[in-house]
Amino acid sequence: MFPVNSISVSYGVLFVWQLCSIIWSPAASDSFLIVLTTSLLLLAVFLGFQLNTKQKNIMTSLLILLGIVVASYTCYQALILKVSRPSGFFLNWNTNAAFMGMILLPLSARYLLKERLGFGLVISFIIFTITLTISRGALLGLFFGLVLIFSAKSKQQNSLAPLLRLTAWLVFGFFIGNSVLSQFLGQESVGAKLLETIQATQQAITASDVQVIDKDSEVGEQQELGHKPLLKIASGRHYLWDAAWRMYQDKPVLGWGIGTYHWLYPQYRSAEYGELGQFAHNDYLQYLMELGPLGLLLILVFTGAVFIQVWRIPQQVVNRPERLEMLGYAAACIAFLIHTGLTFHFYQAAMLIIFGLYLGLMSQDLSTRQFVAKRKIMRQRCFVGLVSLCLLCIVSLGTLFSGFNALPKQQDKISPQQVFINLTAAIQRTPYIEELVAFQSSVLVDLLIEQPKAQSPTQRKALMLYALTLVDQAIASNSLRARNYYNRAQLFSMLPDSPGRQQNITGLSASFNV
Repeated sequence: MFPVNSISVSYGVLFVWQLCSIIWSPAASDSFLIVLTTSLLLLAVFLGFQLNTKQKNIMTSLLILLGIVVASYTCYQALILKVSRPSGFFLNWNTNAAFMGMILLPLSARYLLKERLGFGLVISFIIFTITLTISRGALLGLFFGLVLIFSAKSKQQNSLAPLLRLTAWLVFGFFIGNSVLSQFLGQESVGAKLLETIQATQQAITASDVQVIDKDSEVGEQQELGHKPLLKIASGRHYLWDAAWRMYQDKPVLGWGIGTYHWLYPQYRSAEYGELGQFAHNDYLQYLMELGPLGLLLILVFTGAVFIQVWRIPQQVVNRPERLEMLGYAAACIAFLIHTGLTFHFYQAAMLIIFGLYLGLMSQDLSTRQFVAKRKIMRQRCFVGLVSLCLLCIVSLGTLFSGFNALPKQQDKISPQQVFINLTAAIQRTPYIEELVAFQSSVLVDLLIEQPKAQSPTQRKALMLYALTLVDQAIASNSLRARNYYNRAQLFSMLPDSPGRQQNITGLSASFNV
């Protein structure tokens, strides 16, 4: 069974548009990998929709355990290793905080149903750990999620005492986290950061209403009054947003293709900002830049569908405990969609999986159509097949990630010849990964430069021509990788003088304008 509602349909259409963008993407192999990642959301929705009451309880227990593990490792990084703004198991601290928040919100709803001491302690521990990351965006999403849960609970009788006790656990964890940051770690507390953000927002609003009498200084003074507070709030993200907007202006119809932002960013990067620019830190803006106006429209339709389904929960779920539990999942989804306007949740497998699970659970109790097989055995086969596909995607992405991280380390431990042989085998198994071809050409170029007399002139020329073939293949798959053009330049410089050599070098210069 698969839920057929506005959420699944809107994201399904968006997913199809992501697939189509591979056609015009200048980095098709990377776009394909991103599509593999985004497909996990649909698979997670399917799995969440299948869970019965017993399985939901098991899932909740496992997520609580996972939250404790992530929070414990984050505390180890912050308190033992003295890592400022610990990122845990994730790419950055914002994702780390948001993931723990996605576990905290349903747990808070469950606490209001069953006030257990263990739940309260875990809630305080997780909010304490989130505080250590100093993630304002995660706390913003968490705040709106808690508002949804508190407003739903407050409509019930005898709700004041449970709400006060939950508030006490949350405030206790937040206060301890602030104290540890300021007194033990010597860092600016998240409370101070939040206060600065509120003050900067007020200054920006006030500045927008200022009337400047001197016309000659109007533009400069308005920028001075209005922009500085906004830049303080953005924390450098405005450089990434400006680059994304200029990328969109260069391809305003279809966009550049999913997953291409970080390849284009070096060409658009501001000289004042040294950020690597892996993501635009605003998924809605990045979808506009990568998928065009239609992509932005589709993700906004999907976001609107989620909000509409959340609004329907109190009306369609009659059972109060079940309603509050559903609103816990809904609160986490709302926090995800709010925070992703300041980060990149739609590009991370872990966030998409937990988000999809909650969407699937929400769909269980809302009126929806379903794809149901006529025969039970076919339904079981479909379930097993989709679960296997989900596991295959997760294992494949994890293996590729670990393999890419291991490549530079393996190159230092074994001979270049053996590295070349290993890469050849890897390319045969995964021919759609351009990075392997690019890395193999780099190995050959380094070998030709470092060992110029290891081969005969005939063998050396044959290796050069083969390396050029690899470089051309890599450029055809990804025209934005600078290393490919560097390798081509090195190979042309080593080729013997010939009538076509100067023509190749001239063509290479034109290639750098891609």
